[in-house]
Amino acid sequence: MLALARRHPGVRGTRRLPRVVALSDPRAESPGESRMRLAIVLAGLPAPVPQFRTGRYRLDLAYPDAMLGVEYDGAHHLTPGRARRDLTREAELTRAGWELVHVGGDNSMREIAILVGRALAARGVPTPNVSSESIAALP
Repeated sequence: MLALARRHPGVRGTRRLPRVVALSDPRAESPGESRMRLAIVLAGLPAPVPQFRTGRYRLDLAYPDAMLGVEYDGAHHLTPGRARRDLTREAELTRAGWELVHVGGDNSMREIAILVGRALAARGVPTPNVSSESIAALP
């Protein structure tokens, strides 16, 4: 893709393409997960591990050393059966020492960065690259 862009300089978007490719991650399983990860990284927070397996569960994004998971909860999480399974899953993960931050499509990128930043700080994870400017620049 980058080689194709280099062969067509000046075409709209080709200048930004290397940054977009660098930020992409094929492990994302939904646009919501990608948006959540981008909010975190663009705010200057440490990059999380996508699709982290812990026991019998897999977290959308995780900071394994801090035992912090970040979950994207789309509309399908609102069905009664799924909500019940999610509660059981969260209880088991919490008993194992994990904290989960839940994000939905109605959260702005700025809100996502703030929620994750606060959770990381509460778990003692340094976030030296975060500034009020980096968070304010998010949509």
